[in-house]
Amino acid sequence: MARTITTRKSGGNKGARKPYGKARVTKARVTKLRVTKLLGGKVVSKKAKPAKHAEAFKPDSRVLAKREPKLAPKLEPKLEPIGTRGVSGVAAHPSAAPILSKDDGTQKNKKDLAVQQVTVGADEADVRLDRWFRRHYPGLSHGALEKLLRTGQVRLDGRRARAAQRLRAGEILRLPPQMAMAVKPRPMRTTPDPARAAYLRELILFEDADVVAINKPAGLAVQGGTGIRESLDDWLPFLAREGGGRPKLVHRLDRETSGVLIIARTALAATKLTEAFRLHTAKKVYWALTLGVPKPLAGEMVHRLMKEGEQMVVRDHADAQRAETAYRVLDHAGRVAALVALAPKTGRTHQLRVQLAAMNCPILGDPVYAEPKAEAAAAFHESGAQKGMHLHALRLTVPHPRKGVIAVEAPVPKAFRQSLSALSLNGDTAARVEDEA
Repeated sequence: MARTITTRKSGGNKGARKPYGKARVTKARVTKLRVTKLLGGKVVSKKAKPAKHAEAFKPDSRVLAKREPKLAPKLEPKLEPIGTRGVSGVAAHPSAAPILSKDDGTQKNKKDLAVQQVTVGADEADVRLDRWFRRHYPGLSHGALEKLLRTGQVRLDGRRARAAQRLRAGEILRLPPQMAMAVKPRPMRTTPDPARAAYLRELILFEDADVVAINKPAGLAVQGGTGIRESLDDWLPFLAREGGGRPKLVHRLDRETSGVLIIARTALAATKLTEAFRLHTAKKVYWALTLGVPKPLAGEMVHRLMKEGEQMVVRDHADAQRAETAYRVLDHAGRVAALVALAPKTGRTHQLRVQLAAMNCPILGDPVYAEPKAEAAAAFHESGAQKGMHLHALRLTVPHPRKGVIAVEAPVPKAFRQSLSALSLNGDTAARVEDEA
């Protein structure tokens, strides 16, 4: 087959096709002084006689650089693998593998550049897709995940997926190659501090392969925040089983509240326990020492709460959320103090503290909502009542992630019992716990 050379004058008119050589080059556009090599073929200007002068015509690259600076770099022949790019500039089939030089820095580990196929395990069934990524790739922002889903780079069983879609055991999750290089899972702490690990072991009330329940002391923050140097969330790796993942929080207690806190050790447990708290199938009982006696002595507190500044307040507003709590006065000292059992039916921020304050019976030692009764609190302290907020998560009953029910009770803290004794209040948990339920 004869090779055809196409030339064009600088004015833009097409030149005539002339046979030259054995191959064919089509749709190549060159100027009068352009000389390049395409797959071994030679292109010369129209004024040059191809058959006689092609080899002798070798323009100086410095002259080209001066006259045609954009064309100067193209004097060097381009070595491209056959099939990756045609001579007409059309990209080849994507299955053609590019040839990389040994020292160009583009060689990567094939495992890092490969698409990952992850099978959803039974312990991660019913987990939302975005939460799965949050657990395994905490450095990936939600916006970046949405883009991967929108462009189809992340798929479930070969189909496009949504961030809120819940996973099913056995599904195949496709992860794009960049996930392995750009976003790494949060590393586990493999060498826990012995002192903290031993302290946490002393707080455990119940544990198995799926969950662990502890008696959280007052003053320990559950999660970090402004002014908090260390929290229970930082200590969670100390509660991990050997070879297991990082335990996960499924509910919260205020920093100054003591008592039962349950933690999930597996993804399945985290999903089931979170659902139990969301659907209110988890039953909680709190004890509070109040400044004043609620009236009536038993009933239900129903308010609408919303946040104003750093506090929660009772407001009849469209943005306010309904809060419900059943309560019973277990014992009281005249009209000045009471031991109250509380069973919240909703889980609003500071719910028990705000509702008791709304009944003019704030919790003793509450640093935010007991300010109106600061003088009464000072008198109690002089009588032997201890400082600190007197709110204790006494009992928690929740369905086990696999089968049965978990019922855990946390002993009342020593300081709380000393305050009850100073005010001559009965704190016999064995006689009271059934009545509270």
